[in-house]
Amino acid sequence: MTSKERILAAINHREADRVPMWENYWGSTMTRWRSEGLPENADLVSCFGLDPQCVTGVDWTLQFRPETIEETDEYIISRTNNGVMQKSFLSLQVSLPGGPPPMAQEDQPE
Repeated sequence: MTSKERILAAINHREADRVPMWENYWGSTMTRWRSEGLPENADLVSCFGLDPQCVTGVDWTLQFRPETIEETDEYIISRTNNGVMQKSFLSLQVSLPGGPPPMAQEDQPE
């Protein structure tokens, strides 16, 4: 099956040759892969046998209001727009997936 046929089969609740597969990569992962020899212009869809994806611009979140639960000098605990509670350590350059970074103090709702 082609990627298009596979995705249409999944959308239409028909059997496909396999589940459609796609992936998103963290920036730090891409940096590491490039340092290990992945060319800058590598087509990851072809490299990994993935199905192409189309970004629609639709907000698929659960529309929770993001909020900061606790903030210390070491970390911030927040709830994302998907309702996920996350702890972001301020000393780290990356945060856990699941939503946007915590809101700045001036962006906090009243």
